[in-house]
Amino acid sequence: MPAGMWFGTRGYETWVKAPEPGGDSSRVGYSNSLQLLNGGASLRTSQAAHREYSWTWPNVSSRAQVRPIIDFAEGVFDSIDGVNLIYFIDPMVADANVLPQNWATPAQGGSDGVPLFDDDDNLPTLVSTPANPFRYPARGAQYTSAAQNPQSLYLPIPPGYTAWVGVHGTASNSASGIIVQPVNGYSNAGAATIPPNLAVTTSQLVNFSVASSTASGIVLSPSVTSGDTLTLYGVVVQVIPTGQSPSTGQFISGQGHSGCLFNGHPTESPYSAPIDQIGVSAKLTEVGSWL
Repeated sequence: MPAGMWFGTRGYETWVKAPEPGGDSSRVGYSNSLQLLNGGASLRTSQAAHREYSWTWPNVSSRAQVRPIIDFAEGVFDSIDGVNLIYFIDPMVADANVLPQNWATPAQGGSDGVPLFDDDDNLPTLVSTPANPFRYPARGAQYTSAAQNPQSLYLPIPPGYTAWVGVHGTASNSASGIIVQPVNGYSNAGAATIPPNLAVTTSQLVNFSVASSTASGIVLSPSVTSGDTLTLYGVVVQVIPTGQSPSTGQFISGQGHSGCLFNGHPTESPYSAPIDQIGVSAKLTEVGSWL
């Protein structure tokens, strides 16, 4: 992304300087090991995880370049009461799959991950994915219309970019799938659409687009009509320059996040006022799917 990173609270995103290369953006999940008396070992590790980002903006930065990061951390652009998540489009994953893993691989919601419906009484049934040459997840998540309280996921769209969505799954009713609602901040920007579900046997990864010229972001949420069954194998969202064709081929797993919070306050390291140099480091932790 030519201007750096599209970053901020919902509706107040702006271009910020990209952090220094080599920062950490790892997944962190539960892990516990136990040494057994007979010499063996036991290990439990969650499939699901959240992302943690540890980034540095080095001292070649100007005060103006890092001030937006400090402002977001200090709540200057918090527009609603309660939690104001930080959203950003990581340039390293924008043309791959910007979804968090529990959305990209819905089967995680049937094991130890967060399901797409917040309903403990109607968790998804895990089913085998049909044979395919495109390496879709081994299992899919099957929801019935009994599932209640659909989750939602907000994704920003930088100016000059287009969000492309592809939902790979099956349903007997065209109203069962993933709703894509274009938004400007917290206001709807046009009609919601349920893109036709794609098969796992096609090389086409995405089939529905929303450009930044019509909306500053999209909100995704699942829908299952009465009496229907929705089976989701894999979901892909790519954010690419408008006019550029999305990629095709093998499934790309989720590499994005569901919204983050600053983990503590950023560290500021002033170096020189005369030549306007300051360094900043910050840690952001993904919490969106767990709120």
